Amino acid sequence: MLRKLFRHWALAAVVAGSVCAPVESLAAYSSPRIAFGANALEPFGYTKFCSRYPDECALPDQHGIHGAPAPRERRQDIDTVNREINLRILPAQLRDRSPMRDWHLNPNTGTCTDFAVTKRHVLLARGWAPEMLLLAEVRLRSTGEHHLVLVARLETADVVLDNLQSRVRDFADTLADYQWLRIQSSANPRFWHAVDISHG
Repeated sequence: MLRKLFRHWALAAVVAGSVCAPVESLAAYSSPRIAFGANALEPFGYTKFCSRYPDECALPDQHGIHGAPAPRERRQDIDTVNREINLRILPAQLRDRSPMRDWHLNPNTGTCTDFAVTKRHVLLARGWAPEMLLLAEVRLRSTGEHHLVLVARLETADVVLDNLQSRVRDFADTLADYQWLRIQSSANPRFWHAVDISHG
């Protein structure tokens, strides 16, 4: 998980009013979509990841999109990938979960960042468009720890692929567990936004 390294970014977001709504206000939020707020810094680990894997961070039109699943098959596709990667990568031991740890594709053992970027990599290889697959940083309400997930933007809703969950969940179903902090831009994967749930 991403930990104290990003605490100052989260604090800045609180000051700017862009961090997620308090728990008591979540019941009023009904949008199935994530709302993009102000520009935000990309995670430091992501900067290093893009230096190591530049193709993973390329602009959407630099990818050759082919064989993308039909809309009715997309939910099944992400369910399969989420389950397979969650089983394939062994969770890192607590002592190995340093916030400075590099993000890797397809490691034998990894943290949430490795799970998320690997799922995105696999779905891109299956023909998904990059603008439909966005990395996002959240904070666990139960522990305060930072955590990385993958958001898939389907036709009617945003859904969340998560190594802490065996099933893919709709965005709205995660709000009781997570404070949403920032997410990749759908226009350029090198740009990130704060998540705005002040409306919905």
